[in-house]
Amino acid sequence: MFPRRSNPKTLADLPRTWTPRAKRGQKPARWMGPLIGALVVAVLAMLGLIYAGIGGGPAPVAAKAPAPSAGVSELVESGRRMMQRGDWGAARAVLGEAASRHADDQGVRIALAEACLGARDFAAAYEQYEKALAIGPREGSLEFAAGQAASSAGLNERAIEHFSMAQSADPKNAAYALRLGLTLRKAGRNAEAKATLLRAANLDPDLAHAWGMLADIALAENNVNLALQHVARARGLQPEAMEWRLIEARALKRHGDPERALHLLVPLDASQRREPPVARLIAECHGMLGRHAQAADAIALASLAMPTDGVLAYDAAAAFERAGNRAKAIEHAKRAAMLGNSAAPKLLAKLGG
Repeated sequence: MFPRRSNPKTLADLPRTWTPRAKRGQKPARWMGPLIGALVVAVLAMLGLIYAGIGGGPAPVAAKAPAPSAGVSELVESGRRMMQRGDWGAARAVLGEAASRHADDQGVRIALAEACLGARDFAAAYEQYEKALAIGPREGSLEFAAGQAASSAGLNERAIEHFSMAQSADPKNAAYALRLGLTLRKAGRNAEAKATLLRAANLDPDLAHAWGMLADIALAENNVNLALQHVARARGLQPEAMEWRLIEARALKRHGDPERALHLLVPLDASQRREPPVARLIAECHGMLGRHAQAADAIALASLAMPTDGVLAYDAAAAFERAGNRAKAIEHAKRAAMLGNSAAPKLLAKLGG
């Protein structure tokens, strides 16, 4: 059967920390290790989080980029030393000079792209990857890197193009199929996303994200039973991941079993229960069970944790009105009105506040 591998704890882990698996007998591209390292550093700097890499393949390859032309090698090495120190701006300047001298050197373009990633300039990084691809060779791993930069720059359609090219170059690479499927799902192209995610799951049945996103798509299509089957696979692989817990709870609520959904949500820690999607789901489940006071308390906790959110304040007011707690309803409606919620004054008038 298939060996169990570690999986990332959140969806955010996947796109930028997973090193794609090479085909059997094929050596990974020499520049792939530094590229993935630069992607990780860029995202860490941007989000301030430490992400665990997805398992399922060999460790990142500590290889050098393609050898630059002799006249520019010193500039490239200098730029890489600056990147190792985290001095992205200086590295970018040095490697930009190298690129101006040797515009048709693919290794220089890739190194400059890495520096742009470290500086969180994803659009510029993508531009350099495009130039590297135009120089050639157009390896699948380079198409994949260009797709990740395009995705980070918000260029979803271009990302889909590059991930598709990567998949065509290496159709047995589960990483490429998964990343393409996730990006298609983000673009709302659910039929294509579903087919691609199924391909990824067939290539590597231990991909929790493939099963989790298939469950999410099934739920969007109102196929609750299939959603529950898929999310059970995802939770079996990552039992503590909140994403899959939420999808399962949503499916159970849709299936008419709010009590079981609450059993998944109530054990979450207080900070997680205050997150608006979680709080709303908890409130909806309590509402289905006729527990309007508990529903209102769930929304109020989220609202107080986000005191500048006028929509949450209004939702808390409406929930307390349904629960018959006029004083709390007026309190939250006044706060919603102060925050500029346009519906709050009408609710206040109705409450006589």
